[in-house]
Amino acid sequence: MLRVAKMERRKAERHWLTSGLTVHKEIYVAFKKKVTKIVHDAKLQIAQTANSFFMSLINSWEDINHHLFLPQFL
Repeated sequence: MLRVAKMERRKAERHWLTSGLTVHKEIYVAFKKKVTKIVHDAKLQIAQTANSFFMSLINSWEDINHHLFLPQFL
């Protein structure tokens, strides 16, 4: 999906640079925004996945540490 969007963006950019028309520039800018949105959404999804993974890891370590460092006389 990202690869296809980047190819479309490059094709639109080449077309705009050879023609110099404003219409082709607008098409290029639209493809550029599309690629930027795809990349942003992918990074956001990766960050959310990593965040949930590390939060579960931290929570499991909190449980373990609680048992490890309890005073023995209680």
